Amino acid sequence: MNTKNSLKKSLMQNFILLVFISLVLINIFSSYMFKRFYYKQTIKNAKDTLDMYVDYDKKFYGFTSNDKIKEAINQHPNLFYNNIDQRLEILDIDGTVLFDSEGYKYTAVPEIDSLINNGSATWIGRDSASGERVLTVSTAVKHNEEPIYYLRLFFGLGQVDDFTSKLSIIIAAISLLVLFLCIIISNFISDSIVNPIKYLTRIANRMSKGNYKEKSKLDLKNEIGELSNAMNTLSDEIIKHDELKNEFIANISHELRTPLTSLTGWAYTLKDGDLDKETTELAHDILISESERLSSLLEELLDFSRLISGKISLNKDYFDLKICVENITKQVFPKLEKNKERIELNVSDVSYLYYGDENRIKQVMINLLDNAVKFNKEHGLITINLYQDKDNFFIEVIDEGVGIDEDEIKYIFEKFYAGKKSKSHTGVGLAIVKEIVELHKGSVGVESKLGEGTKFILRLAKEIKDEKDS
Repeated sequence: MNTKNSLKKSLMQNFILLVFISLVLINIFSSYMFKRFYYKQTIKNAKDTLDMYVDYDKKFYGFTSNDKIKEAINQHPNLFYNNIDQRLEILDIDGTVLFDSEGYKYTAVPEIDSLINNGSATWIGRDSASGERVLTVSTAVKHNEEPIYYLRLFFGLGQVDDFTSKLSIIIAAISLLVLFLCIIISNFISDSIVNPIKYLTRIANRMSKGNYKEKSKLDLKNEIGELSNAMNTLSDEIIKHDELKNEFIANISHELRTPLTSLTGWAYTLKDGDLDKETTELAHDILISESERLSSLLEELLDFSRLISGKISLNKDYFDLKICVENITKQVFPKLEKNKERIELNVSDVSYLYYGDENRIKQVMINLLDNAVKFNKEHGLITINLYQDKDNFFIEVIDEGVGIDEDEIKYIFEKFYAGKKSKSHTGVGLAIVKEIVELHKGSVGVESKLGEGTKFILRLAKEIKDEKDS
């Protein structure tokens, strides 16, 4: 439960943190941009107003030298800018304040260097005389292209700062509302992710307790939906393999019981004695046959166990694949005669020198030929084709038997799978074939039609003996 809660909590925290950071950045950027916009507008208005005063000075005062402006200010200071709304200063060419429309004296001019060097300047800051935040624009008034004094115009920034501050508060309030909505939305989004995971976890817990028939009913078109489908597929596979395992146990118990029953029965018969020679020989033959059958069955199971656990190694060396196949073909002659079947071997007269484990390849061929004999029709033909290309040897084992259902073909090489028409009941023969062939870096395939027969195709990759195998 804590894990589930922490997932939702983590999702919400990450989502809210991302939104919060985004909103903070938006707030900072928007406040900066609004403030910059209004400051630029204020500067533009201030410069337009200052240009108007410059034109006014030239038209009505017409000062031609610095001395004349100083003389006029000293003699008639009240004649200058008495009825204007803005505060305006007249500066000497060295930056000294000659006149202030609001009567401030000894005011500082922080931008004087820029003004003298460039003929104009803009400054934003706190005025030392009034103590207010102000914007100042300054420019030179010239005669014959030479500055004779400077005009410095003040604009108070109190209203602009108040307006932009209120605007920032409004943006912050909207951001808080957006954040609140995002918290609600993130809760729904987290639930849409976490709740299906909780559901799938419950299904997985039930499956872990052996209830493999429990299926997920989620129908989502996303990764969680894919996980749900994968769990259902896994459940089906587990059920199928569980059924195969139970069937295998039942079949192998039957396979073991049959020879054991026969051995026990004939052992008691021999113990009782008073048997004629013919019956005694029959008993010995049956005991030997059933013992060999039991030994073969156990060896097959042990082989399969070693193969799937990876505890078996191949004893590779060069051998003639053609001779190997011919010898195995001869071994099945007795079974063929008993079932009135025929066998045909087709192989070209070229070299079939192969590097592999001869005994294991024999085991593969015996398994395939045993299957062909078991499932072939009476008087049917078993065909073995041996051929090669540049990189591989191929062995085909073809019978004219009952064939394999199309829906069974994909399962016949699986562990413990015994088909509907199987006569071995162990379900490990073809699985062993597949494991051995793949250990030889080869593959095995099957083609079959019901009522027409089955063809197994072995592909064995041509290998060169490695020096370390020597």
